[in-house]
Amino acid sequence: MNEKLSKANRPLTMRQQILYGLGDIAANPVYTLMVSFLTFFYTDVLGLNPALIGTLILACKVLDGISDIIAGSIVERTHTAKGSARPWVLRFAVPLAASTVLLFTVPDVSVVEKLIYIFVTYNFAMSVCYTMFNAGLNSMPIYATNDVRTRSSAFAIRIVVGAVVQLLLTTFFMNIVGAFGGDQKAWIIFSIIIAAVSLAASFIAYNSLEENANPYLMNGHRTDDSSLTHENKPSVMASLKALFRNKYWLMVVLLLAFVLFHQIATLSVGVYYATWILHDSLLAGKIALFHAGAMTVAIFAAPVLLNKGISKRTICIGCSISMLAGGILGMISGTSEILFYLSLVLRGAGYGIIAAVINGMLSDSIVYGEWKTGIATPALGMCAYTFVQKVMVGLVTALFGILLGALGYDGLAAAQPESALRFIKLFFLYFPVILYVLQLLLLHFYKLDREMPKILRDLEERHDGTAQNAGNH
Repeated sequence: MNEKLSKANRPLTMRQQILYGLGDIAANPVYTLMVSFLTFFYTDVLGLNPALIGTLILACKVLDGISDIIAGSIVERTHTAKGSARPWVLRFAVPLAASTVLLFTVPDVSVVEKLIYIFVTYNFAMSVCYTMFNAGLNSMPIYATNDVRTRSSAFAIRIVVGAVVQLLLTTFFMNIVGAFGGDQKAWIIFSIIIAAVSLAASFIAYNSLEENANPYLMNGHRTDDSSLTHENKPSVMASLKALFRNKYWLMVVLLLAFVLFHQIATLSVGVYYATWILHDSLLAGKIALFHAGAMTVAIFAAPVLLNKGISKRTICIGCSISMLAGGILGMISGTSEILFYLSLVLRGAGYGIIAAVINGMLSDSIVYGEWKTGIATPALGMCAYTFVQKVMVGLVTALFGILLGALGYDGLAAAQPESALRFIKLFFLYFPVILYVLQLLLLHFYKLDREMPKILRDLEERHDGTAQNAGNH
């Protein structure tokens, strides 16, 4: 085995994994704000119609989805002395922080002008800044090592960090905004604080890993060789076709969609549930505390389970059962606070561990795709995470907003129609249960964990031969 391949196969140290994980302090806040509070800010602070906001966000997601494909392609065609993925983390550190603040600085103008401003800033934040930053951050471990165990652990630790960030934001956001005055100015002040922390975390993430497993650097190419954008590189269309022929990649993407629906139904809809069903908007923090608290505690088990060699499929099946049990408990909880909050604990614990494991499953599926088709798509394949993440947020948020508006909801009114209240309860308690069942059904067909040893052996022989041939030129 040559020296470069040996270095590429070297496991990541725990220090590297933790520093990489801290990158989610940069990436997670804007996503959490979008999922949990942004729609509420538009409807109940600015007083905009929820159907208009839902339709607008759905339109934004069309651009957002296209941007993920472009971002993945850009990363895979980037070749610098620092690698392919890392440069984009650094380049978008400042724009990502700035975009977080711009989401809340909606000017006091006409409704149409507000909608235009929201459209522009939402797309700048999500379609440009968040997309490019995450395209780099999501791909870094794949370019850093071929070691499946520590790579999956690094992804899991990042999700652990993200869970802590999400727990703190969802639990205390409304209270802090209220302490600052509760008006739009309060939201802007807190977003500035969040942006400053995000910026600092970006630099930590950038310096966490080196791209030792980057195939272009391994094969002896000069990092300044412009021919790298074309040499032995399939077109974007060929890469996309390879991904859509990858059965395991499609399974993981679908599993991710189910899990994200749960997250949106719990966090974004949870604010409405607390405000109008429980009659206290501050209880949104309590809902988040039980859900995200359980998620954060449970999520620490993910790296431990992975490092002990327990298969990702087994972990996810156990978590899906926990989520299903929590969903059923929530449906039958009635007026019992104990059962209601216990249901959130079970749902949150299951969700947390799956969220920590799923990036590792996604990276495994990309390795499978290279073995199956001969086409490596690390950045484009990993962009599926942010693509599905944003599309699900857009579709579910839009669907919720449009239907809520159609049922007569008015965020500035003192009371809401009974039909709107029933819909909020249905969306929060009942819809997710259907998806928990589908998760279990999907995982029944996922067999990649037991196939990975042979796939890795085959690819190691293939890469070793390629690297030796490149070194002889």
